[in-house]
Amino acid sequence: MEFASEAWMRWNSRPWAAERRFALRLAFGLVLVLWPWAGGHRVAALASEVVNAGASLVFSGPESLQMHPEGPPDSWNALLTIRNGLGTERVLWELRRIPYIPTAVFAALTLAFPLGSRKRRFVVLAMGVMILQALPLLRLILLLSSNAPIRLVGLPSWLHSALVVACGALVFPPGMAYAVPLLLWLLSLSLLDRAALALAVRSALGLHEPGHFAPPVSRLSPKSRQKHRRNSPHGKRGRRRRSRHKR
Repeated sequence: MEFASEAWMRWNSRPWAAERRFALRLAFGLVLVLWPWAGGHRVAALASEVVNAGASLVFSGPESLQMHPEGPPDSWNALLTIRNGLGTERVLWELRRIPYIPTAVFAALTLAFPLGSRKRRFVVLAMGVMILQALPLLRLILLLSSNAPIRLVGLPSWLHSALVVACGALVFPPGMAYAVPLLLWLLSLSLLDRAALALAVRSALGLHEPGHFAPPVSRLSPKSRQKHRRNSPHGKRGRRRRSRHKR
């Protein structure tokens, strides 16, 4: 199986070719997924089904949690209805910023960067999407544990404080909708192929000349390792080049 760093070097046939190709694919992907398409109502409907199914398993009796789409067909809003024995509270939730934008940005990064195989790309995409769904879950748990007297989840004070800090760092600031998927993508890349992570970071910072940063031979796949040996000065092709030069 081809490593991500090998795929990057295969892209880099000319100076800055890999960087330009990655930037163009990323820009096209971001425009495609972040364009204000009229699909917010479908996303709200899908999120409502998931939340209602989970809430029916957790809450019973006078305590209930329901979600349903709110607004016109192109709206990304969903209305949360929280009930217990003391009353009812309704909260409007905008689903485009959380969780749609982080998931869309992570998908664009994963699809734009060469990971070497479709299977590896699918695994990274699936794991990243699953992890990013924890962002709205954190916000929902904080909402259900903070609204007194309409409170459905009781948490210890230290756990509630930790949840407030986590939501403040990962969910609430507007920039986190882009920073969190970027950090998650870099972490996934480092776990798969550290040479590819070094290529991406060094290329973004301009710390190397394009085309002159190759992954170590130990990180190459068997097929690429054989090709590297044939093209080396001591390989078959290298000896042929030396013999032609002597003639």
